[in-house]
Amino acid sequence: MTKSLFEVLIKEGTYESIPHFLKGALFMYLMDAILVIVVLEQYSRSDTFIMFLILGGLFFILLLIIGAIMYYKLKADSFRVSYGSES
Repeated sequence: MTKSLFEVLIKEGTYESIPHFLKGALFMYLMDAILVIVVLEQYSRSDTFIMFLILGGLFFILLLIIGAIMYYKLKADSFRVSYGSES
């Protein structure tokens, strides 16, 4: 009986298995938050704050979605290669 892809992902779900681009996306989101604070200190306008939050949040979510799709696609391919497909 072969393991399911979900079981493999749970077992290998360590920090090392997180793709670098997701770590990079989180880092960029934190840098964007720092940028928002700097902009607020300079201009202190609420519409600028809201604009930066919305754009930064949407960019982060977009990166996470793309990263998750690529990550699970690669995991599925490596699962097929490692365990084979039984019919």
